[in-house]
Amino acid sequence: MRVFVNSISPQSLNLCPRLLSTLTTAIAFRPITLALRPPVCVTAAARRRVQHRSLDLSATTLPHCKMEAEAAAATATQPPLNGADVASTSGREVPILDRDSFKQILNVLALRVPNRKCSELMKAFRGYTLDRPKLRCIVSDGSSSETKLLLLDEKVTSLEVLPPELQARVSSEGLVCLPHSLTLGYSSLPADAVLKRLLPPGVDAPSSFETIGHIAHLNLREEQLPYRALIGAVLLDKNPHLRTIVNKVGSIENEFRVFAMEVIAGEQRLETEVTQHGARFRLDFSQVYWNSRLESEHSRLVGQLRAGQVLVDMMAGIGPFAIPAAQRGVEVYANDLNPRSAHYLALNARLNRLGAGAAAGAAANPSTASQPKSQQQQQGQQQQGQGQSQQQQLAAPCSASSAPLHVFNLDARAFLRLLCDTPGGLAGELRRQQEGGQQEGQAGQQGQEGTGLQQAEGQDQLAETQRDQQQQGQQQAEAAAEATASTAAANGERGEDGASAPPPPAADNTTTASPTPSQHPAKRQKRAQQKSEAAPTSLASLPPPPPVPAGFLPPPGGLLFDHVVMNLPASALEFLDAFSGAFDPAVWGERQLPTVHCYCFKRGVESEADILAKAERYLGGPLEPGSVSIHTVRDVAPNKLMLCLSFPVPREVAFKGRR
Repeated sequence: MRVFVNSISPQSLNLCPRLLSTLTTAIAFRPITLALRPPVCVTAAARRRVQHRSLDLSATTLPHCKMEAEAAAATATQPPLNGADVASTSGREVPILDRDSFKQILNVLALRVPNRKCSELMKAFRGYTLDRPKLRCIVSDGSSSETKLLLLDEKVTSLEVLPPELQARVSSEGLVCLPHSLTLGYSSLPADAVLKRLLPPGVDAPSSFETIGHIAHLNLREEQLPYRALIGAVLLDKNPHLRTIVNKVGSIENEFRVFAMEVIAGEQRLETEVTQHGARFRLDFSQVYWNSRLESEHSRLVGQLRAGQVLVDMMAGIGPFAIPAAQRGVEVYANDLNPRSAHYLALNARLNRLGAGAAAGAAANPSTASQPKSQQQQQGQQQQGQGQSQQQQLAAPCSASSAPLHVFNLDARAFLRLLCDTPGGLAGELRRQQEGGQQEGQAGQQGQEGTGLQQAEGQDQLAETQRDQQQQGQQQAEAAAEATASTAAANGERGEDGASAPPPPAADNTTTASPTPSQHPAKRQKRAQQKSEAAPTSLASLPPPPPVPAGFLPPPGGLLFDHVVMNLPASALEFLDAFSGAFDPAVWGERQLPTVHCYCFKRGVESEADILAKAERYLGGPLEPGSVSIHTVRDVAPNKLMLCLSFPVPREVAFKGRR
């Protein structure tokens, strides 16, 4: 005996104890198998239970089997939500978005009002007019062009619901009340309302998401994952400025602070542009770290800086601190370990018209630091024209109020010790390389002196040949002019076809006509400027800048700077050991040491005292009493706060082992 079941769901087999209890190993009459016809999908556990048991054909069990099968069939054949097809994902039923299924008719009451009194009456009936997203309470009246319809709220089922003063206003104005029907569709509903109707009970719609240019970043919970494509499609529909929806699928576990993500809807285009406080930032969201929720923190910290100061950004990313600081006139040395972050940092410096030529020249040659700014810029531009590095290709002219921004691609500790010219750091190696390059240049110059006379003789011969060619050309032009003049004299002042004869060409083959718009110098300058502004688009595919800008070398004893930013909350405290013994006491002397702004997380039951003790442990010395300020940046997660510690580098730590 073989029983066929046409419609039964996997959930029914898993959740029907009566049906499965009848499958026993005792065969009363003859074996019976339960065959499932396609397209029924059965879970592996249910299939094993069916295959290893038989059916006991007793009078009491057969009716129960029939009842359970009928109930399961009725459950499986229920119409899908909103008329949408149902696709199975890991045993879950996922509705497909059917926008037409959201159409419905809304019946309301309307008052016919004169056009000239629409605004007055709309204010008078405030609180009793239709209030729905993307719907207006004043609509055109199809019966007359001199009147419009004022739509009342759904709760106003009759004029008696209105307050007495509004009822009197209707009578005194002679307003006509009539029914009106509105056709509501998918476009008139917000995203949360649509998802509330589509998602099953127990699965909430995403309450918020981060926007990065045209990208929306979601952190979906486990129960929302089977519906991620549906959620992404609705968010695209309801947010026209979005083009891509991504979902975070992993935590930040690598040294570059980027996380794994998947595109759940929209375009596979993850390079975008963001604007914060007048600064432009281009980035690839899959390759660099960016958090739009820190915009206010970027503004707060940059607001503490003054023009003329020097900022060192040890973990700069794509420049959320560095770019606005440079725009305020703060000279910035920015570094990031991620080559793609360094690439976009240099690209953003160009987008915001920030350059590095002037200060790079001053840093490489401290004797120019006292020169006027215009002379320093000229020397920096000369050095920029000599090199061929990516940093120089990405550089852009500084605006009048901005300061230079220097891009590095180093480990944070090596970067700080390079700027401070700490013994054993990169500065010594750079000096050796520079000295070797100067020796090679001197040797090459001596070799060129031996061939200088030969080159001069060759140039004289080339100039003489060019003069002979010019004389021959002038003779040919004069002969052509004489031939043209004789022909014109023979034929009269007019040509053979009655048209005016063309004027003879000038002897030097030049024209006296005014330049066309395309040849005008002002036009050429404007086109060159537009081309320069559009250049970052073509430079986006260039490799990252070098680890150290070409020609950069800190002055003996290191640079003098005022602030240090360490924006790596997960591990920035661990990098505080780089300050131990990094500063030269002969250079800094009694000068105020830099103020460090170090970001970190405070988890669980940790207190601020615990965070300060951790900072002192990594510094290798105590913080100066009363010099530390702690700012709460944001609440990242339950029992997890982001803090900013600001303190001057302790002198005991800065000069450790250097006195």
